[in-house]
Amino acid sequence: MKKLTKVLAVMAMAVFFTSSSAWALPTVLSDNSLQDILNLAVLDGTISAADDQSDIDAWIEDEANVSAYSVAGLTIDQRDSGIYSLAAGAETDSGKLGIYSLATGAEYALMTGGLGDATSDFNINTAGHLYFGNFLQDDNFGNNFGFFWNFNNITSYTQASKNADGNVHALAYRVPDETSVTHRGIGGDIVTAKGGNDWILAFENGLNSGDFIDAVIYLEDMNNPVPEPATMLLLGSGLIGLGTISRKKKNS
Repeated sequence: MKKLTKVLAVMAMAVFFTSSSAWALPTVLSDNSLQDILNLAVLDGTISAADDQSDIDAWIEDEANVSAYSVAGLTIDQRDSGIYSLAAGAETDSGKLGIYSLATGAEYALMTGGLGDATSDFNINTAGHLYFGNFLQDDNFGNNFGFFWNFNNITSYTQASKNADGNVHALAYRVPDETSVTHRGIGGDIVTAKGGNDWILAFENGLNSGDFIDAVIYLEDMNNPVPEPATMLLLGSGLIGLGTISRKKKNS
């Protein structure tokens, strides 16, 4: 029985480390800039920039499409007057948000900056084919994906292991269900979305200023990643091993 318990424990740890993406430890922020943006954008809930950082740095699609928007951090005066601006860094209007495949590393731009390009949608079907609208982009993309932000030829990935310095350059926050978040829609209009498997990503541009406001993105309808095929193979091998142990015990 002790041997069986040890085998199960080893299998559980192996599956955990193989299926999970790089563990993103909480990051100390250089100032309160990101918290100020979250306080103004998250209307009927609270997200702590310091305490609510998620260790998830890769995702799968949760519904028919994933939509990406620039988060709108509005001052109270601006909200009341109808004059809107983005509180995040100016890079948000000129940088590039993109998606990459965990299976192949392939990268695709989603949002290239500017008020007229403040939103983007993509879809990944069960076979792992990536679509933008009705157009097939990649028939070998896979179901697990991460995001990157590129500004001035510096790319920051949601997975720290992909960054040139190996440091964390993107923070992820799961939006509580039914929580309202303001973001910029097409043409720069400010709209509100209700959270439900939605996330906010806050990027650092790689220059290590530590404020994580160079791009603050709201993403709808994503969930935790699924195990890669290698993980399933590992799990299957473990189960076969357990069956072999069980048979040996019965025959002895």
